[in-house]
Amino acid sequence: MDKIAEIEARVAALEARTKPAKPAPSVIDAAEVRRLRGLANMSQRDLAGYLGVSGSAVHGMEHGTIGVDAARAKKIRRIVARAIRKMERNGEPLTPEQRAFAAAEGV
Repeated sequence: MDKIAEIEARVAALEARTKPAKPAPSVIDAAEVRRLRGLANMSQRDLAGYLGVSGSAVHGMEHGTIGVDAARAKKIRRIVARAIRKMERNGEPLTPEQRAFAAAEGV
């Protein structure tokens, strides 16, 4: 291998190691994250607290700059369903959409 080819191979190897990984594709889109949060009447900060992330991370999920993988989507749905059930136990009136969502999630 000549010197130039060796240098090019080293550069390619370094670039491969330092290149940021592509984010996983989102399972649910940004509008769905906003819709779910709205069903639970939660702020971004509230949802972030339950997810164990920052408020800016939830903002990113809601604006499509941070993807939502299957595990996080499932956790969001579970959090929202539990929040709706809590609203129901507290005697708060629920919309038909909230009732249907909580029933579908089985919480």
